Amino acid sequence: MHRILLLVTAIAGSVALQPPQAEITMLDGTSLSGQLQEITADAIRIEQLAGIQSVERKQVMSLSFPEPRESEGTLPQEILLLDGSVIDCENVARTAQTTRVEKSWIGAVQIPDALVRAVRLQAAVPEYSAQWTGYLERQSATDLLVIAKRGGDGLDFLAGNVVSIAPEKIEFLLDGDTIPVPPSRVYGVVFAKPEGAAQSVTPGVRLLGVSGQIVGLKDCSMNSDGLRITTTWGSEATVNTAAVSSIDFSSGRIRYLSDMEWLSEKMHGIDPPEQAVRLKLSEELTKLEQEWYRPQRDHTFEMDSPLRLRGRQYRKGLCMRSRSEISVALDRKFTTFEALAGVDDEVAFNLNRRVALTVRGDDQVLYSSEFATSQDPVPVSIPVENISTLTILVDYADNDSSCDWLDLAEARLLVKSEESK
Repeated sequence: MHRILLLVTAIAGSVALQPPQAEITMLDGTSLSGQLQEITADAIRIEQLAGIQSVERKQVMSLSFPEPRESEGTLPQEILLLDGSVIDCENVARTAQTTRVEKSWIGAVQIPDALVRAVRLQAAVPEYSAQWTGYLERQSATDLLVIAKRGGDGLDFLAGNVVSIAPEKIEFLLDGDTIPVPPSRVYGVVFAKPEGAAQSVTPGVRLLGVSGQIVGLKDCSMNSDGLRITTTWGSEATVNTAAVSSIDFSSGRIRYLSDMEWLSEKMHGIDPPEQAVRLKLSEELTKLEQEWYRPQRDHTFEMDSPLRLRGRQYRKGLCMRSRSEISVALDRKFTTFEALAGVDDEVAFNLNRRVALTVRGDDQVLYSSEFATSQDPVPVSIPVENISTLTILVDYADNDSSCDWLDLAEARLLVKSEESK
């Protein structure tokens, strides 16, 4: 019996130490998957049937763990940092210099107050989500003590200075008086962010948890001992990869067009002249259609419909209809524009039609092509190293606007690195 127990223990130990299955997505859009072996400062190594494959880390966009993983559930409180980190936690405390968390998915943490944007002290209430987000976006010279209204029909706030946060009380300075406030009465605190305050630097690496948590990292590495991280505030920890959804290495290296401000957005018309005459739409209906068919970010013209090309969904990208145009400031900060172009599945199988795409850089045509509804999506890669303004025009290709829903899936710009500079 003793020998059997030893054997079972050994087998269980070997399973626990089994390298996780992972998928590497490269900046050029290619991917490879296998058992993750190692992450170093320069490379990521993954084992496939053909053997160990090593890729340069600077060419990696993301590393994901696709196997189904069960979340352990979220902790009731949440801390939000200026670098975009969102950490579920428990037992938040704050002094004049540091914010401490006793428990989180990356362990106990201690963060300088200057890096903390807000803390939510109660479990999230979906009905309060829009108001809470609004408070987070405010520019304020004072702290906002956010409380739930007694009737439960929304949030309200007091502006002042939060001196400290402890389990038994929150010390709140209001009009020169320090008032002890029971933490149970406070939904959250949004800390002062004066207008014109310096923006935080985007972390080079982001760690994404299975429950939606985000942790900004200075660096990470992995070997047989586990995944080792160094956070943006200098903490070091070893994290169980079972709690990790993905590692984003693209921060600061790519910019999605759907996340950027556009210099301009134009609709030059919904239908070509001959088609417009046949349809005879009223002026009011034409205006409604022009509003409806404005270029869309990260979804199609149906608000809840994701971008889809030949059955595959894309989280990021643009959906543009003829005849629409956008312009984006590049200011010579990028090297390449990349996208996967094709007619969205929502309309691709309805009729045999074509739509045109023209990409210009500083009024010079960099790319021009037509896409048929029957055609598979096409990778687009355009050098833009010395371009100040990028303009994308989706146009009629067959003198007909039917099915002209062109997706630019994963439309993004590669940031110019110090090496390329």
